[in-house]
Amino acid sequence: EDSLMESILDNTDGYSGAHIKELVDFAKMIKMDDKLDIGQSLVKSLKKLQKQKELINRIKSENAKKRRLMYPNEKSEDFMGDEAEY
Repeated sequence: EDSLMESILDNTDGYSGAHIKELVDFAKMIKMDDKLDIGQSLVKSLKKLQKQKELINRIKSENAKKRRLMYPNEKSEDFMGDEAEY
């Protein structure tokens, strides 16, 4: 179980407190609904959060590209906020 916790800690580096709360709350729901132990539930919850993070970052990146096409004279740092990490 220590290696599981280390893996979760490694994969949540940079997550905010709100992200960790979401991870734990979702894991609790999975534990009850799917009758899994808390370790399995945390792993399943983390995978879902990682997919959400990837989707959000992809959408932000696409939006920044569109804005660069629409406003070609703007400086690239003006678009940095759109590409920030989740």
